[in-house]
Amino acid sequence: MSWLLRSRRASEDRSRRRSESPTVVDRRATTDDSHKMSSHRHRRRRRQPVVNGAAASSAGDVLARDRPPVNRTHDHTAGAQQQATVVLNRFGLLELDLSDRDLRSVPDAVFALGRLEVLRVARNRLGSLPPDVASLHRLRVLDVGNNELSTLPDSLVNCVRLSELDARGNRLAALPGRLPAALAQSLRTLRIAGNRFDRFGDDVGRFVALVYLDASANRLRDLPSSFGRLQQLRVLNLSDNGFDVLPDRVS
Repeated sequence: MSWLLRSRRASEDRSRRRSESPTVVDRRATTDDSHKMSSHRHRRRRRQPVVNGAAASSAGDVLARDRPPVNRTHDHTAGAQQQATVVLNRFGLLELDLSDRDLRSVPDAVFALGRLEVLRVARNRLGSLPPDVASLHRLRVLDVGNNELSTLPDSLVNCVRLSELDARGNRLAALPGRLPAALAQSLRTLRIAGNRFDRFGDDVGRFVALVYLDASANRLRDLPSSFGRLQQLRVLNLSDNGFDVLPDRVS
C-alpha cells in the first residue's frame, strides 16, 4: 500500500514538472526577446543624426546641417543687387544703404535711381566716387565715410539739395573747389574727420547754412578769415589737429 502511494506521488510530481517546465521556457524566451528588442531600439537611437544637440526630425534638418554656409563678404554682386533695397526711412526719405559690403565701386544701377534722397556706401573699399553721382538730383544725404577716397567728384555740385555730407575716414586733402558756392544754402552737416586736410580754402565761409562741422583728426594748423562767417555753426570739432592755439575767429 505504501509503495502504491509513493508511486502515485512520484507520478504526480513528474506530471507537475512537465506542466510547469514550458512556463519557465516561455518566460526565458520572453526575457531574451525583450532584451533583443531593447538592444535593437538602443542601436536605432544611436544611429539617429544629431543637429544642434537634438535628434534630427527630418531629412531636411540633415541637409540644412550639411549644406555649406554662403559667404557673401566678397560677393559684390550678391551684396549690392540681391540684398539692397530702397526703403522709406524714419524721416520719410527714400534711402539706399550699401554700407559694409566690401564694394570697390558703386554699382551703375544706383545712379538710375533719380528719386533717391539718401545714399549710404560707408565702410567699403571705394577708391573713387564716379561723376554719375550728379544724376541724383534729389540727394539730401551722402555717406561715403571710411573708404579709400582721395578726392570727391566736381559733379557733386549738381546735388544742390545736399544737406549732409559724411566723408570721414578717407584720404581727402580738399573739397571740390565749387562745392561751397553750390551748397551754400543747403549743406548743414559736414563730417570730414580722419582725413588729410592741412588747410581750408578761403571760400569755406560760403557754407553759411552749416550747423555741424567735424574736422577732427586732420592736419589743420590755421583757419581762413572767412571761417568767421559761419554764423549758423553750433557744433565744431577741431580736436587732434596741429593747432598751437585755437584761432580767435572760432571763439
